[in-house]
Amino acid sequence: KRYTPKYDENGEIKFFDPASLGANEVQAVVDGKLKIITIEDKGLLETFKSLGVEETYKPAEAVNSWLRKAYTTFNPDFILGNFIRDIQTAMVNIQASAPGKKIGRKVFKDVMSGGPMRAIYRSIRDKGDAKLSVNKKKLDMWSKYYEEMRKEGATVGWFTNRKVEDLLKELDKIIKRHQSKNPMFVIRAMGKFADDFNMAIEQATRLSAYKNLREAGYSKAEAAKATRDLTVDFNQKGQKGALFRVSYLFSNASMQGVYILANSLKNRSAQKMVMAITMQSFILSIVNSMLMDDPDADDPEDKYPWTDQIPDYEKDSYIMYPLPNGQMFKLQIGWGLNIFHTLGNLLAEGVIAQSRGRKPKYSNSIKRTMAAFGNAASPIGYGTSLSSIAPTIFATKPLWEIIDNKKFTGAPIANIYDWEDRPASRETFPGVNPYTKQATDWISRATGGKKYAKAYEAGSVEINPEWIDHVMEAWGGGPYRTSRNLYTTGYDLYNFGKIKSIKSVPLARKLITEPTAYAVTPKMYDMLNVSSYTKFSDAEVDDFDRYIDILIENEYKLRKKTDTVKERKEIDKRIERYESKSKKFNRNQGKLK
Repeated sequence: KRYTPKYDENGEIKFFDPASLGANEVQAVVDGKLKIITIEDKGLLETFKSLGVEETYKPAEAVNSWLRKAYTTFNPDFILGNFIRDIQTAMVNIQASAPGKKIGRKVFKDVMSGGPMRAIYRSIRDKGDAKLSVNKKKLDMWSKYYEEMRKEGATVGWFTNRKVEDLLKELDKIIKRHQSKNPMFVIRAMGKFADDFNMAIEQATRLSAYKNLREAGYSKAEAAKATRDLTVDFNQKGQKGALFRVSYLFSNASMQGVYILANSLKNRSAQKMVMAITMQSFILSIVNSMLMDDPDADDPEDKYPWTDQIPDYEKDSYIMYPLPNGQMFKLQIGWGLNIFHTLGNLLAEGVIAQSRGRKPKYSNSIKRTMAAFGNAASPIGYGTSLSSIAPTIFATKPLWEIIDNKKFTGAPIANIYDWEDRPASRETFPGVNPYTKQATDWISRATGGKKYAKAYEAGSVEINPEWIDHVMEAWGGGPYRTSRNLYTTGYDLYNFGKIKSIKSVPLARKLITEPTAYAVTPKMYDMLNVSSYTKFSDAEVDDFDRYIDILIENEYKLRKKTDTVKERKEIDKRIERYESKSKKFNRNQGKLK
């Protein structure tokens, strides 16, 4: 290190002043001695100069911080689904890091044993040695590898690099919280437990991969590098990533996930695995169709339950296996792997259509392929509507979706007819939250809304309950959905002695689904809304008629289960509406040349 001499008025050396660093210089301690390093590369220099500091957008980050936790850490459904996806992605990516070693199977076996999770959790919670553990040797082994992996920098966390001043303020807040007796301390402790539990699950796959790479002969540095690149590394953010992340939630994960997978697919072993995923989905779709479809059935609901009564988004996001009771066991497909899964599904549906003498829906296949790729690869979302690419900053995305009346899956939010002007409080689907519906109906009546024999006059204030539910789900995230689903499940068990819908049971809803007639509703409306200026083929007209038949048959089944006259009247009205839609569609088609 250079020093510049300082002289007094007599010309004597007073002291040596350390020379100022140049614009392209940084200092570091090497073997106990202070050294100056000159960096010529501009990008590398900027990285070192601003190490640990990034731009912040505090108001937007505060909102995003809640949303991120609400959708991930505090959401049991996400933790389970993300664990399933991470294992699949890791098994593909590990083939690129260690080709020919067959480590993927070992990683899967180790993760499912629970050992890595337990070791990580005990380390995070600072529980020390497990003296009375049944598998103490294995736990000690995993703990040793975790400590080694951590020291090598292979662990990945959910933290953000911030300025020292911000960290000191945060530390001061933590100290005051521990000194106070605020009841919020209990809630924060629960949040800390959720964070630690999620971290244990998040890191388990990495720890298993690190351990198996080390046992396969890789050095600590090599194993650590491969482990960090296994799935999304949340510590890699980019120099200008802060603004992009506050504008589009989870954009970093999307970009990294696809980049890592694309790099892995350069490897022959990884290519074979994604080809196997495509063929598995192809074969499974055909088997599901053979087991569940009956084109000659009298009941329209039994004709094409696999094709029609599970939404395309769900089919293309989950691997599904039929259960004897008519439900489906499902496993969420890994990030980016959904593209190959969708291709397998579409190939199978084309073969099934041809075997039944029907024309394959090529336009729908192209649409779903693009959606699968767009949803996996695009950091800003994908779709043809404005809401699909609207920024998430300040949690405004659900408002854009309400304007477009489309969820991120493409399904409509509210039951709105383009050709009929109805009060907003009446534009609902049968599955609307009854309590929200009661509240909006009361507001409508309180502001002048009146019911007549076959019509309803709008009040001065009309609010669609579907809008409220949509915003509450978007802003409340996992805590809201989980508490609502727990209440619904408990209510059904208490009042009816059974669970009405598996989709309202937390965790189970991520593993089990069931065909629903309402899955065909968006398809029916998409065709009906353009029927006045689009001439459909005979096969497409048959599809529309089948959708109507499925919905009407479903209403008749519900009618048999109802106990009150009021409920039957409501169902009869819905049946009349479906019949009028069928007439309108056929009338519109008849007018077209």
